[in-house]
Formats: sequence, C-alpha cells, structure tokens
Amino acid sequence: MKVNGWQRIGIVASIAWILSAGLYTHGSVMASYASMGALFEKTCEQAHPNSNWDQCLKKLTDEIEVGDTIGWEDAALAGLIPIPLGWGLAYLVLFIVRWIKRGWG
Repeated sequence: MKVNGWQRIGIVASIAWILSAGLYTHGSVMASYASMGALFEKTCEQAHPNSNWDQCLKKLTDEIEVGDTIGWEDAALAGLIPIPLGWGLAYLVLFIVRWIKRGWG
C-alpha cells in the first residue's frame, strides 16, 4: 500500500496529537491532584497539628498515586480516541468531495 503526501501529514499529525494531548491531559490531572493534595495537607495540619501526621501523609501519597494512574488513563483516552474519529471524518469528507465531483463532472 502506497502512502500519499496527505496520509503522511495525517500520520505525523496523529503522532503529534497522541503525544501532546496525552501529556497535556496527564499534566492537567496531576496539577488538579497536586492542588487537592495541598488542600488535604493543610486540612490535616489544622485537624491534627501535633499527631497523626504520618497517617495523613500516607493518605496524601496514596491519593497522588491514584491521581497518577487516573492521569495516565485519561491521557490515553484523550490521545487515542480522537485519532480514528479524525481519520474517519477526513475520509468521509474526501468521499463526499469525490462523489460531488463525479456527479457534476
């Protein structure tokens, strides 16, 4: 199967999308969990100023680990789901344009 110039551009754009959307989504989720972690830490300090600090810190690190897992899952979805939709839309537009040209030619 021979790949033409537009398909090469599509392949490069798809790879760029996967990387950029995935990394952006993961960073966004982790930033959200980091701000939530800071709030959780402040709440722990206020609730237990001199005791149970280790237990609160353990809960905080557990939450961040969960956030990291969710972040990579969301990144995979954000990076991969739009690719077949984009290719399908591109081929649909190409099909419609060729169909119109055949009918008017």
